[in-house]
Amino acid sequence: MAAWYGAAWEVDLNITGPQPRQVAVYSADFDPWGRQQRFDLLDAGTGALLDSRTLTAFWGGEYVVWNVQGHVTLRVTTLAGPNAVVSGVFFGGP
Repeated sequence: MAAWYGAAWEVDLNITGPQPRQVAVYSADFDPWGRQQRFDLLDAGTGALLDSRTLTAFWGGEYVVWNVQGHVTLRVTTLAGPNAVVSGVFFGGP
């Protein structure tokens, strides 16, 4: 199983086109080490917070989903446990 993990990091997303696209992030605390993590969706140009989601008790895996258009940054931050983890980023739409 591959994954991105660390204390905190950012993913740069630039969704072009006339329609928003669905972006889903999958995380699973397979160890399980009591991970808790937060996802902050930010406007890449201004840094303004657009949305924030927290995952706790996600041993079996959990998706976090947004409809996104334009240039955004997804910040992943550890709240508890050894690190934050992302197992996949998926894009939907036309």
